[in-house]
Amino acid sequence: MRFATSSTPYNLPPPEPTPPAIFSVPKPGGGFVYYKSPPGVQPPLGNNWPLPNVAHPNPIGVSSLTIGRQLPPGSVRIGEGPNARGSITPMPGAWGDIPGLGSVQDTLSASPVALLVGLALGFWWMGRS
Repeated sequence: MRFATSSTPYNLPPPEPTPPAIFSVPKPGGGFVYYKSPPGVQPPLGNNWPLPNVAHPNPIGVSSLTIGRQLPPGSVRIGEGPNARGSITPMPGAWGDIPGLGSVQDTLSASPVALLVGLALGFWWMGRS
């Protein structure tokens, strides 16, 4: 048997940029706003989008409002509608403002000074009369 011990470099053309991708940004009142990304943002054929890496803000997990793919810079608004198209982005303003079980506990444990100040103001207000 003979095995190749060297290879010939081929002068292949550079890959063409992938077509633009569609992103849907949720609206607080319902529905989605559609954006079209610049060419080359979408992964090449046969590759998958990377998984979003979002820190867990509470013991329950990640809210559906905060997980999603970030809107690429240079994206252009192309319309809006009731259903999502393409990739969904996080809801604007959802970072850190997640209502749900555990968010109150996280807020209180993250800021004991604010809790003490609030309690002191409450007792002062009640004792004013």
